[in-house]
Amino acid sequence: MAGLLDPTTLVRDAHALLSAFVDPATLSRRDAMTRALQPRPEDYARVFTPEMADIARVGYGTLWQGSPQLIGKAGQIHVLVSQVVAAEFAVKTPGTQAFPGGYAEIAKYLLPDRPWFAWKFVVPGERSGMAYDGLVHLDDRFIWLPKPWKILLKGPSPMGHYAN
Repeated sequence: MAGLLDPTTLVRDAHALLSAFVDPATLSRRDAMTRALQPRPEDYARVFTPEMADIARVGYGTLWQGSPQLIGKAGQIHVLVSQVVAAEFAVKTPGTQAFPGGYAEIAKYLLPDRPWFAWKFVVPGERSGMAYDGLVHLDDRFIWLPKPWKILLKGPSPMGHYAN
């Protein structure tokens, strides 16, 4: 994996990872591919401020007890990826427009230099599709922490289509 300061390589790596989820050849492996994105207990301290790491660990533990899925709809075989570092959520840079507004609410709880990704599975040639967020790069791998404001501000709760 790329280092923290190389956004072009990070986006390329994230795109390659996420493109596997829309590859028909991976259909039988998608559950395992998703599970590979599950954070380890020590990962939360690498992403969230100390006062929120335990809250995130408990909340995401509930999510990961289920079977979160990364799936697109029929024909959505392309992936559009956006990347920012967490500090950008506090100042709303142009890159943050690809992310849900909840990130601005929790920016102060995110370690500022950590790269975050949002993406869409889309039909070729289109710009809208199945939107996801919360892919985080941890120097050596990616983890998936979808909709973190729901965990940090409201505690464990249903995660919409992520929990299906």
